[in-house]
Amino acid sequence: MNGKHYLKNEAIILRQQGWSYPMIVGKLGVPKATLSGWLAKLKLKPEVQEKILQRKRENLIVIRKKACAVNKRNRDAHLFEIKSKCVRMVNDFKIDAHQKTMLLAGLFMGEGFKNLSSVGFGNSNAEILCVYLSLLRSLYQLNDAKLRCFLHLRADQNDAAEKRYWSKKLGIPLEKFRKTEFDQRTIGKKTRIGYHGVCTLRYYDASIAKKIHFTAQAITDRLLGS
Repeated sequence: MNGKHYLKNEAIILRQQGWSYPMIVGKLGVPKATLSGWLAKLKLKPEVQEKILQRKRENLIVIRKKACAVNKRNRDAHLFEIKSKCVRMVNDFKIDAHQKTMLLAGLFMGEGFKNLSSVGFGNSNAEILCVYLSLLRSLYQLNDAKLRCFLHLRADQNDAAEKRYWSKKLGIPLEKFRKTEFDQRTIGKKTRIGYHGVCTLRYYDASIAKKIHFTAQAITDRLLGS
């Protein structure tokens, strides 16, 4: 028996044992095109066919996991690159009182209460509220007696626990918190873990409120070309 016939017989035997084409190619070193010609008409037992299919399924799972891992690495690298550029840009940006005024007005434009009698700002994100309060304190000499906090919670949330949470996050004493409002529409609905409701800060000073309001309006007018 010459080498070609030997390889063909070996390939047939291995295929009948449930070996996949890549496995046979790896063992015998035969081109896949040649192997396909040899085995095209080979009849396999049902249990052998199932064995081959099962191996394909397992290999597909492995391939998908590897692809997901590669995609995650690429995505993480891409996000890291973007984040690094943003951090460098911010670090190179001088934030003086003028810039802080613009930032405060920008936050006010998004979540601030649009009235001229008091400075009001609400959000569910403690970090954003901390930034807002920090900007407010750095630009104006605040009198804490004029500061109040209000919580807006879902029906199943604990008033006392959430007040402690926001008090700690914002560095504001509990006595500054007023009566909590509960959303009656959420009765019977479970609140997701990590949600602490919406906290509203109010500082009762019409003069500061007007400055922030008109600064925000001036920015809007300039951007819109008014």
